[in-house]
Amino acid sequence: MKFSRGLASDETRRPPLEATRDANNSRNVAGTTRWVAQQWTQLTLSQHLRALRTYRWPVVALTVLGGIGAGAFSLAQTPVYRADIQLLVSPNFPKLDIKDLNDGSNYALQRVRSYAEVANSPEVATAVVDKLGLPYGPQELMRKISVGATAGTAVLTVEVVDPVPERARDIANTIGAELPGFISRLEAPAGADPQPTGVTPAPSSGSRRTPPPSTSPSPTGTRRTPTGVQSTPSRAKPTPSRTGTAAGSVDGLPSSTLRSPVKVTVVRPASLPSTPDAPKTPLNIGVGLLGGLGVGFVAAAALSARDRSVRDEEHAAKIADLPLVGVVPDDRGSRPTAGLAETGLAETFRQIRTNIHLRSAGQRLTSIMVTSAVHGEAKTSVAGNLAIALARAGENVVLVDCDLRNPSVHDLYGVPNSVGLTDVLRDEATFDSVARTWQPDLPLLVLSAGPVGGKPGESLFEMDKVAQFMESMRQKGMLLVIDGPPILLDAEALLLASITDATVITTRVRSSQADRLATAAGVLRTTRANLIGVVAVRSARNSSGSRND
Repeated sequence: MKFSRGLASDETRRPPLEATRDANNSRNVAGTTRWVAQQWTQLTLSQHLRALRTYRWPVVALTVLGGIGAGAFSLAQTPVYRADIQLLVSPNFPKLDIKDLNDGSNYALQRVRSYAEVANSPEVATAVVDKLGLPYGPQELMRKISVGATAGTAVLTVEVVDPVPERARDIANTIGAELPGFISRLEAPAGADPQPTGVTPAPSSGSRRTPPPSTSPSPTGTRRTPTGVQSTPSRAKPTPSRTGTAAGSVDGLPSSTLRSPVKVTVVRPASLPSTPDAPKTPLNIGVGLLGGLGVGFVAAAALSARDRSVRDEEHAAKIADLPLVGVVPDDRGSRPTAGLAETGLAETFRQIRTNIHLRSAGQRLTSIMVTSAVHGEAKTSVAGNLAIALARAGENVVLVDCDLRNPSVHDLYGVPNSVGLTDVLRDEATFDSVARTWQPDLPLLVLSAGPVGGKPGESLFEMDKVAQFMESMRQKGMLLVIDGPPILLDAEALLLASITDATVITTRVRSSQADRLATAAGVLRTTRANLIGVVAVRSARNSSGSRND
């Protein structure tokens, strides 16, 4: 029974745990989205280009895939051929003068836009289907036909698309034969034949028609005369003919009013298309390549924005909201002091030394702390090389390892760590007895961290003891270069930053986390630290780690 209750208790507790996990995941996703959006807006043109270079192979792959996809889509499409025919709409009445000609032309221009809307009609499509015996019905044919009017002209253009080029041509030409009659029927006056027959010709003035003699006399049609019987004209009214009269009228209307006011003439018949109108394979492949390149560019920018690491030295300065005092190469796997014989590295740290003096606004510095957000950001090597550069400028420099939890200065300079700063702070040794001269010709002393002896750092880093030690160094005319602990890992870093004259933060490009750098700089600003700037270390992603941090 106890076991059963235990299971029930676990089951009842599980949903709240899952809900909490889901809520945490949702917050993480929302935070990542906000981070990506913020970093996207901060990307400069050079960073966009750097993102393209960094993610160049995914961009190339997406570009090629876009072209291949567009080509496959084109090959899967059935080729369609296009044939077109042009018809001219003109006035269909005698052009008596310029005014009549102008009025007729304007009328044709006004009507041609209407014809473009109604010309693709079921009546015309049915006639074309019946005449050509097409394998589809009028409605399907109408979807293959488009009629347009050229702006400012009385020209109608009929376009037909079909998989068979000969059939496309024949359909267009058949439409050209049927469309004039359709428009004539539309424009014919009500109750009149749109195509009237010819009028009856008037009798010639030089001949007379003699009526046949009548065999039955009419009391009103004859009269006797001395010479014989003479016929008289009938008084009944003649019946008018529906086909016209000698005067050219029907039912009292002129014959010109019974015809369509416009006529449609084919001016360019359709010809056999030689190449398919669709698909346009080269154009589609070009569009696919450009589309793939665009997608690749957006993906590279998104990946670069999603990357929480420090992208470059300008990004490091912007994240920390500090000036960039120097950019040094990555030195993992080798001693940082060995490179000072090289002109390039020595010149780099001479520039950092000059920038620090300029940022101090003329104040004589007696202590400079080099720190970082976390371990592994080359703060120890930067502090050591900076100490050498200051010593070569004539300063009496003491390099002090204050990172008691992770000491590494003694490894870089090859000095013992059996005694050091911890002995001085415990009053178990003097500075002169534990400091080591690195090179005889260089005014540089190295003070290692020394054994901690199981005591935490905060028990050794008492404000009074550290302040007394630094004051004694000032009185001796020494310039302290302090390899400080990381800001986000050791509380002693804030104590050291508050009592030193200047603080420099180091970060590795493409390796250090940008949010950690920003947090470390923000924490230092809450103290009385004099933030000089940031030193960016160009880091290789695949380089192996070392203790030079």
